[in-house]
Amino acid sequence: MAARTPPAEAVPSPPPSAAAHAEPRVFILPAPARPSGLAVVTLPHPATQAPTRYLLDAAAGLHEIRKLAYPVAAPRSWLAVPAVQQQQQAAPGAGWLGAGQALPASALYLCTPLDPLFLLLPHLLAAASRHFLPLDDILDPLLAAPGPFHWRKLLHPPGCATDMLVRARISAVCDAVDAGAETGYRLSHSKLLGVLAKKCLRIAARGLPRSAEDEFVRRALALPIGAGTRPPASTTQTEGEETATQEPTAATGPPPPIVHLHRLSLSLSLLAPYLPPALPPLLEAHLAALHDPAPLTAYLSTLSALKSDLSFTRAGDYSLAPGGGGDLAEGSRRRKRAEAEGDEEKKRKKNVSGAVRKLAKADTKGMMKMTSFFKKQGAAAAGAMRQSG
Repeated sequence: MAARTPPAEAVPSPPPSAAAHAEPRVFILPAPARPSGLAVVTLPHPATQAPTRYLLDAAAGLHEIRKLAYPVAAPRSWLAVPAVQQQQQAAPGAGWLGAGQALPASALYLCTPLDPLFLLLPHLLAAASRHFLPLDDILDPLLAAPGPFHWRKLLHPPGCATDMLVRARISAVCDAVDAGAETGYRLSHSKLLGVLAKKCLRIAARGLPRSAEDEFVRRALALPIGAGTRPPASTTQTEGEETATQEPTAATGPPPPIVHLHRLSLSLSLLAPYLPPALPPLLEAHLAALHDPAPLTAYLSTLSALKSDLSFTRAGDYSLAPGGGGDLAEGSRRRKRAEAEGDEEKKRKKNVSGAVRKLAKADTKGMMKMTSFFKKQGAAAAGAMRQSG
């Protein structure tokens, strides 16, 4: 039986005392893995502003660190050994790994690429104004802000790969105007919502991972077995012409437009934890203007009603029970009568005294029952009694 994948969670920044005595940990880095140019930095979380740790690759940019930890009740550990070539080339005992190390911390840290725009959004929204500002004036408050954040490692030296990436992402969501020797930038909400909507549409077009697709898409939209009616069919419209409607069945599942709308809704829920609290409602309204969610809402409401009706019908259907009839009313009366008899039996057992309960547990094997003394005597025994009289 395969072990269940533990839940993933963001990695908060530990206190300095804990970081000084940190034990080795196991990381999965994106390919190609680089032995140098990697650093763990502390930056504010885009939604909560809490200090959070990220992996900074000098060439590839920021990466989110997700911790996959098993429960404490399931003790696990890692055995880390060097590769065969490293064992042959390295001297005995060289490096912290040596010939091998057992790591008591069983957590696994997964590093995935992260758009730095998410980390810059709280600052851009707070600094939004009517004036156009150079990029240096927009980024300088981050470098001068107090706190345990490592913005300088991300933006310095000027012109490095990560600094250029940050400037490019700011330019993508800002209006620009030439101001002589410099270019001024101002946050554009329409461009920002357009960039975020493209991310949601990309997730919906590519689909979720297989396990998430089965759990949150196929099962969530599947028709209940034995449903007498189906949810409303979807109708697609192109330039004044309506295409043929497609009814969902147990074999084909929901129509593709419904699946796409549901994936789009899921993509918004996946993106919301990386946004400031004020942005998800605006993004939801922007996506609703691009893709009308009314067909999905009607499908889910009808699907919920079908499941509720089918559950109620199955609860009162005794046609498959031994000796049961097909009449639903008769089955309901039989069920109520059985419940009443069960309640009476519980009351009778509750009123029995302790002595009677002990007597009922006594061993009566081989003993004659009390009713045997009150049976009618046989004909031979009655004749003998008359002769004696």
